[in-house]
Amino acid sequence: MIGFLNCWLWDNSGSAYIDNSVEAESDGGTAFEIIGQIEDDLYLGYDYPFKGFVCDVGTAGSYTGLTFKYWDGNSWVQVVPLVSYAFTQDKYLIFPVPLKWVKRTLNDSNEHAVTTLPDSSSRYWLKIEATGVTTTATTNQILCIPQVLYTNPDKVARLLQIKTNFTDETKPTLKGVIELIARAEDRIDFRARKSWRFNFSERTKDSGGTTVNELYDYNRYGIKLKHPDIKKVYSVSLWNGSTWDVLTEGRNNDYFVDNLPGSIFFTRLFLLPAVYGMTGRYFHWGFGEYKKSVQVEYTWGKDARTDYQFQIAEDVATKIAAIEITRNSDYSILTSSGVDKVSIESKVATWREDVENSLEEIVGLFVY
Repeated sequence: MIGFLNCWLWDNSGSAYIDNSVEAESDGGTAFEIIGQIEDDLYLGYDYPFKGFVCDVGTAGSYTGLTFKYWDGNSWVQVVPLVSYAFTQDKYLIFPVPLKWVKRTLNDSNEHAVTTLPDSSSRYWLKIEATGVTTTATTNQILCIPQVLYTNPDKVARLLQIKTNFTDETKPTLKGVIELIARAEDRIDFRARKSWRFNFSERTKDSGGTTVNELYDYNRYGIKLKHPDIKKVYSVSLWNGSTWDVLTEGRNNDYFVDNLPGSIFFTRLFLLPAVYGMTGRYFHWGFGEYKKSVQVEYTWGKDARTDYQFQIAEDVATKIAAIEITRNSDYSILTSSGVDKVSIESKVATWREDVENSLEEIVGLFVY
């Protein structure tokens, strides 16, 4: 997660943009309003396409008709979230990155009739609207979930010594380079067995078609989640035979979390009826409707801002993307004269060796 470059609230009653960009990035900073009336709009802007945001709510909001939109070059188009959000609690919004998303400037001719803007930079914007406001939400922090985190197209361009940055008109295009970086990040996570990205727990459909979070067998001593490096546990629920009972976090409550190894410890003893079955002379634990009786929703990933290995991942992602560009694209028109004193083949060979050596350095081990 990283800070948005812009977090602006269009305050219709004041006919002006309120710039909350600094407050949005601050950890535990001054709370500010999301949308106070139906004519207000919240704008989140970043230099590259992004896939969502994480919100630390101060006051839980109550809205109707809440929508999230991107600019496709002609109009605002609604995104369909993979994980919905309504500013009712600390949580996140995730959506597929739109293919037709383009940058724009929020000037008075195509948005609100104002003469000045907090800044005139062109960004990828997410516009948030509501048709009804019952309670105004406030937030202490709202951070960007970028499409790519380990590196960006500008860093790849610098490594390749390209004289101009990638755009929608270059070959390869900006979005094409971002796709290469995303693949590089997947490769790094797979090889390293760890991730610095924002990841959320898996979801499945039960037999009734209801979406459920990751399921685990109940163990009175606690459970080990599928992924370590927990960012936040949002809910833990226990199946009682007919419904899911939501548990309360805290050492003096139902459970507490050990974030680094990804463990949840139950502080109270839950004696589930019929957690075992009997076949002949033998008892079998965890059979029947009480199999997979714990449901957990959480997010995970190492902190790229503080983890010392992240710079290695950044270097690897940049070089993998550069290698793929040299293999699949003719970008010679973009290069500066004189950069071919060392042949591109020699550079690529060196980068490949660096990538393999660096990946070996950051490989992690799972401890059970």
